[in-house]
Amino acid sequence: EVYLENEESRASSELMGRINSELNKLAIYLSDKGVEVIEGSSTPKQMEYLASRVQGLKRVVEVGFNAGLSALTMLESNPDLRLISFDLGEWPCAHIAAAYLKDKYGDRFSIIFGDSKLTLLSAFVGETDLAFIDGGHDFFSALSDLTNLAPHAKLVAMDDMEARDQCGACEADRALCGSWNRSAPALGRR
Repeated sequence: EVYLENEESRASSELMGRINSELNKLAIYLSDKGVEVIEGSSTPKQMEYLASRVQGLKRVVEVGFNAGLSALTMLESNPDLRLISFDLGEWPCAHIAAAYLKDKYGDRFSIIFGDSKLTLLSAFVGETDLAFIDGGHDFFSALSDLTNLAPHAKLVAMDDMEARDQCGACEADRALCGSWNRSAPALGRR
C-alpha cells in the first residue's frame, strides 16, 4: 500500500513537472509576442486540483480562459479530454494564448469569445463532465454561468470560493458565494 502511494505521488510529481514545463513554454510564447497577462492566474494548488480532477473525464466546459493556464493544465493532464472555453476576449493574451493552445491541442480545444451571459445561451454546450466557472466575478455573471452550466454538468467547480459558510473577504468572493448559495439547492447541488 505504501508502494502504491509512492507511485501515485511520483506520477503526480511527474505530471506537475510536465505541466510546469508547458506553462513556462506558454509564458515565453506570450512574452515573445509582447503580451502581458493583465489579471488572474491559477495557484499551484489550483493547478494540482484541476490536474487530478480531470483524470478520466471526456468533456469540460470552462468559463474564464484569460491566458489559458487552467486550460493548458487540464488538456496536458488528460490526453482524452476535450475542452470548450468561454472568455470575454478583452485582453490580447486571451487571443494569443488561445491560438497557441489550438495549435498544440488541435480539435481537443475550442474557445468562444464574448460575454458568457450571451454566448453560453447561444452555443449548444450539451452534457459535460465538469463545468469550471472562473469568469465574471460579479454576482449576476457568476449566477448566470452557474445556472446555464450546472444542469448540464456532472460536477461544477467555481474558482475563488471558500467553503459554503466561509465566504472570502472581498466583494467578488461574496458575490460568487451568494450566487452559489442561492442557486445550488435549486439545481440539486451542495
